[in-house]
Amino acid sequence: MKKFMLTAVYGADACPRPAMLDVHVVGRINYGDAYFFLKNADFAQKSGHSFFRRLFLNSDGGQVGAALKIGGAVNSVTDTAIVEGHCYSACVLILMAANRRVYVDVDVGIHRMSVDQLPSDVVINQENVSSYFAKEYDEIASYAERNGVDKSIVEAMKSVPSTEIRQLSYRQLKDFGLGYINTAYAEVTRYKISRKYGHHGVAHYADLLSKFETCVENLGNACSGKALAQYDEEIRELEKAASEAR
Repeated sequence: MKKFMLTAVYGADACPRPAMLDVHVVGRINYGDAYFFLKNADFAQKSGHSFFRRLFLNSDGGQVGAALKIGGAVNSVTDTAIVEGHCYSACVLILMAANRRVYVDVDVGIHRMSVDQLPSDVVINQENVSSYFAKEYDEIASYAERNGVDKSIVEAMKSVPSTEIRQLSYRQLKDFGLGYINTAYAEVTRYKISRKYGHHGVAHYADLLSKFETCVENLGNACSGKALAQYDEEIRELEKAASEAR
């Protein structure tokens, strides 16, 4: 069953108004979801304000084109995508674009596109199907590269039959460029930090990111959720201070 939920996050007043919304996408991703994100991204760009706080993903996948459109809009409305449950197939494309990725459940999987992605006007034969998918994979590879994700993930997708799922460990996600921070976003942030704090600021940012990633890999053993939250807060504070620099 398809679910699309908005959860209000309230302030501390006695009779508060909703301040921010958590968005939960549960089920198959479709163009209705893409329309929702595009309209809210347009509002955020015009008003300078988004009502979204975090995006929670729990999806088997869905329409690749819709996921790419959501990915193009996601950072206009929220900077954090959280996998709570699982994120397979086209869902991973949304994950690629998010500036931050949090894995409550490290259940992320990939496979090749299936024939149900084909437009209705494509004549089904080997040449047409191969040609269509080749163009789609090229688009995904360019999209991945723009978001700092290694294009080799596309080859990994293509190697898995569409009827199966290859689950990725956190180490594999990190190696593909799908760790906590979007590497393309991090590069821009490093430039801003450098302008305000110089080399030492950049080194401090890199150290915080490294500590966060190490903590994720050792969560529950050598690192606690409290420590993880502290690193996240410090990273955000440094990014915000750098963004406010003139």
